[in-house]
Amino acid sequence: RQFGRAGTNIVPFTPSSRLVTDGVFGWSRNPMYLGMGLLLCGLCLLANRIAPWVIPLVFLAIIRQRFVLPEEELMRETFGEAYAAYQARVRRWL
Repeated sequence: RQFGRAGTNIVPFTPSSRLVTDGVFGWSRNPMYLGMGLLLCGLCLLANRIAPWVIPLVFLAIIRQRFVLPEEELMRETFGEAYAAYQARVRRWL
C-alpha cells in the first residue's frame, strides 16, 4: 500500500520513482521479505521440530543474495545520497 500511495512500483529489479522511508520502512529496509521470513518462522514453531528451522535460514540467505543486495545497489544508483542516509538510519532487517 505504501508503494501505491507513493506512486512507485513494487516489482523487483525495476527502477523506483520514489524512495519510501516512512511507515514500516522506517523500521526495516525490507519489511516484505522480513514478513515472509517471520511467517516461515511461525510455521516452524507450529511444527514444533528443529529440522524445519533450516528452511527460513536458507530462504533468508537466498533472498539476501538474489534480491536484497541487487536491489540495494539499484537504489544506491537511483537515489544516491538519499538512499545512503536511509541505509545509515534504518537497518536492513530490524
